[in-house]
Amino acid sequence: MVIVLPGVLPYHIGEFLIIAVFGTGSLMELVDLMRRAGRPVNQPVAMVGFGALLLGVMVFNPIMLPPFSILTICFAGIIIACLLLSPIGSFSDIAPPTLATAMIVGIPMATAVLLIHEYSLALCVWVVAVAKFGDVGALLFGMWLGKHHMAPALSPKKTWEGLAGGILTSIAISVAYAYFLRDYLPDGLTLIHAGWMALPIVLAGVLADLAE
Repeated sequence: MVIVLPGVLPYHIGEFLIIAVFGTGSLMELVDLMRRAGRPVNQPVAMVGFGALLLGVMVFNPIMLPPFSILTICFAGIIIACLLLSPIGSFSDIAPPTLATAMIVGIPMATAVLLIHEYSLALCVWVVAVAKFGDVGALLFGMWLGKHHMAPALSPKKTWEGLAGGILTSIAISVAYAYFLRDYLPDGLTLIHAGWMALPIVLAGVLADLAE
C-alpha cells in the first residue's frame, strides 16, 4: 500500500496565492532588469521554472519529495529547455541569466512556502518584517546622519550610518514582534534569539540590494 502524504497546498491556499502573486511580480521586475543590463532572458522558460519550483514545494510534502529534489528537477528542466529553445550558438548567452532569474526569485519564495508549512505564517512575516524595516531604518538614518558612503559605485545613497540605523531598527522590530506574537511563533524564538537573528537578516537584505 502506498501512503501519499498531503502537501502544503490544501492547508495554505491563501498564503500560496499571495506568495505566487508577489513572486510573479518580482520575477517580471528581474527579467526587465536583466534585459536592461544586456542579459537575454527566455521569459517563458524562467516563468515556467519558477512556477514549477513554487508549485512543487506547495503540492509535495517535504517528507515525500525533499525540496532539494524539486530544486534539482527545476534546475535541470530550465537548462534543457534553454538548450532546446535557444537559437544555434546562443545557449551560453541565454541559459545562465534565465536560470539565475528563475532561481533568484524562486528559491526565496519556495523558502517562504516551507517556513509557513513547517512553522507558521507568523514566522515568515517576521523574516520579511525584519528585512523591510531594516531598509526603512537605513533610509531614515541615512537621510538624517549619513555622511560616509558604503558602496558609491553600486548604490550611491547607502551609507554606513544608514546601515547602523537599519540594524538597530531591525533588532527593535524583531524583539517587539517576537514579544507581541510569541503565541504564534516557535518556542525557540526567544527575545534574545529574535534580537541577534535580526543581524544576519538585515545584512542579507543589504547584500541583496547591492547585488541587484
